[in-house]
Amino acid sequence: MLTSPRYFAGRQILVKHAVKSNRVDLPNYMDMDFGNKQNERFVTHKGVILGVDTESEQVIVTDIEGEQEAVVPLKEVLELN
Repeated sequence: MLTSPRYFAGRQILVKHAVKSNRVDLPNYMDMDFGNKQNERFVTHKGVILGVDTESEQVIVTDIEGEQEAVVPLKEVLELN
């Protein structure tokens, strides 16, 4: 375990991203909204790592369904996880 990477492809993480709904009673609660990046960003538990680019300090993430992907700063991922 000491030599395995902490952030690997497929790991579910907390990520700050625009969400479809922040209302608990809706079925799309905290689903990542890839279409509208102007929305307020919330911390969602539905992020999944696709890859980590340490040179540019960015993490490529998707949602649990794997529909689309987004790039988030590595610093934010490290702070939240």
